[in-house]
Amino acid sequence: MSQTSQNLKIIEELQKLKKIEIEAIKAPKDALKIKELSLEETKQGIEDIALNLLSLLDFDERPAISVPIRSAQNTIVDQETGHIFLGHNAVTRSLSPASVRQLAVLIRVADGIHELLTLGRHSTKRELFYTDVNLFQDQTISDRAIEDLAVTLRTIRNATNIVASAKGKIIGRIRFRESGDLIDCTKMGTGGKAITPFQEQVEDIDSDAEFVLLVEKDAAFMSLSEAKIYDRYPCILMTGIGSPDIATRMMLRRIVEETGIPVFAIMDADPYGLEILRSYTFGSKALGYETPWLVTQNIYWLGLRPEDMQNYKIPKEVYIPLTDADRKKGKELLDEIWLQNKPKWAEQLKLMLRSGVKAEIQALASKGFEYMTETYLPQKLESADWI
Repeated sequence: MSQTSQNLKIIEELQKLKKIEIEAIKAPKDALKIKELSLEETKQGIEDIALNLLSLLDFDERPAISVPIRSAQNTIVDQETGHIFLGHNAVTRSLSPASVRQLAVLIRVADGIHELLTLGRHSTKRELFYTDVNLFQDQTISDRAIEDLAVTLRTIRNATNIVASAKGKIIGRIRFRESGDLIDCTKMGTGGKAITPFQEQVEDIDSDAEFVLLVEKDAAFMSLSEAKIYDRYPCILMTGIGSPDIATRMMLRRIVEETGIPVFAIMDADPYGLEILRSYTFGSKALGYETPWLVTQNIYWLGLRPEDMQNYKIPKEVYIPLTDADRKKGKELLDEIWLQNKPKWAEQLKLMLRSGVKAEIQALASKGFEYMTETYLPQKLESADWI
């Protein structure tokens, strides 16, 4: 079969997947309701919170703020879809000797957010930390306050104009405008285009790709990019470089929403690779309140799956024994609702636990540096071997 006819066969299979209707993700009744606030709405909300915290004692009443609890114990999982959301449980923080520093951090972060919104500017979380190092002491403190304020306002973090530093990358058959500039991702060398954390500045997405190829690691991204896999197969290549940031997850969701194309994921064949796949597909416990903006529904697990290690005769010398932590994580995942909604994924995890071994994507290089691009990936795509 010629390369052209092979590609036509793949496209026929992909057209079937494109017909799957992508529905808006709705939070269940017992989940916290979040919406994307406008700049003015966010600014007003921050002012209200700040005034409450700074108000003087009046008739023995102390200023207080009710902050939703962002923890696994306050996680709501939709029983039908497996999507992860935040519950209604909250903690009330009032002005007292024990909480004065905690509230001071909230006030300082609220002040920073208000300044950014007034100026119409953005800041990274790291930059905000350096606005008052002595108060924050550690960036995790200011980061937590940012998330607390966002969820208290019942909005997404991007509405605060504070973002994480850029992490993910994209290359291939997609064009869009970013801050008015036309970005053509077929002309990004082999390094790809950094996915901007300022997602509201991305517009006019245009693509003739038939699918997105989502890879866990930068090393796999570079190999596929250098091979210009998007020329051989009409695709967009993306990576979140491990556990994905908000911008990468938002960008992936937007591409799928606007084009209707499916996503094929290549992750490490270990429990943590599957957990990363979970964050793209069903959400994460840390950011459950942003699930409707971050989750991409039509993702298919292409590889590296545990069954591939035998099917593609990967040398046993590159197998890695599962650690106790791996086994614990795997068993925890098997108990989660989202994986019960993906029985074929669950079977792969069970196979991994039975075998007692795992493998990284780079294990494919044991069969040659071009094995992934010239053999493994073509065979996977041409045989529609995804689940």
